[in-house]
Amino acid sequence: MQAAITALHEDAAAHWSTLALSADRFVGHLAERQPDALRSVAAIDAVHGRDLYLACACADGNAAAIEAFVDRFGVDIERWSARAGLTGSERGDALQDLHIDLFWPEPPRTPQIATYSGRAPLRAWLRAVTMHAAIKLRRGRGTTVSAGERDAPAASQADAFSIAWATTGSPELVAMKHAAEASFEAAFSLAMEQLTPPERTLLRQRYLDGLTIDDLAPLHGVHRATMARRLAQARAAVIERTRAALGERFGLAASAIDGVLRHAGSRFDLSVSRHFRERADG
Repeated sequence: MQAAITALHEDAAAHWSTLALSADRFVGHLAERQPDALRSVAAIDAVHGRDLYLACACADGNAAAIEAFVDRFGVDIERWSARAGLTGSERGDALQDLHIDLFWPEPPRTPQIATYSGRAPLRAWLRAVTMHAAIKLRRGRGTTVSAGERDAPAASQADAFSIAWATTGSPELVAMKHAAEASFEAAFSLAMEQLTPPERTLLRQRYLDGLTIDDLAPLHGVHRATMARRLAQARAAVIERTRAALGERFGLAASAIDGVLRHAGSRFDLSVSRHFRERADG
């Protein structure tokens, strides 16, 4: 397990050498989307690690990752849109709508890249997303859609992604981002207060003391893979408690909670570090 997890991250990191994505962040991202993947070597080997690494970096708002994504798939998206029967002007509209849906949909909608699971190749998933967007545009304009096109797979909300965080800066979106961050920080503080003693110790050692998985595993007397799972589970627990607090304490609808977590959740590591640092200073 340790070798498989390490190899998955190292291979992806080497392939995307200009994108700095830590092993903790990558494994945590994988654990949230494929909890079963960390339970067997065979499941880990089945993960499309390079694609998931790129998607995770894009979800974190990494401009270099988004640029790499566009460089890698831009021509494919254009070709798929043309094959869907869109005219030149329709393709431009479809691509604009697709970029918004992929990278910066308005709340409460969830962006798609943040939940791409790595179960299928990113290119295959993106083709389905593009074809679905083209069909949606044609239907909206009253264009006839063939039976084959009606049967095309829709983009899964559990496998999704987005670009406009790095490309859109209107005052309205800035205001929404600030409101989302304020809600997130308040709910996040409540979630951190609900940590169990083992969870609090582990997260404090990781994010305040700066200990790595390799440092923590022998300290706690467990295998490195076991420690990676424990960290991922503790991280997921905080996110779920934050989600619950956003609904119960702040009255947000379930559909809006995903938007708030998307806006501010990519700063999870920094939020945990700040939480422990502020209490240490106090």
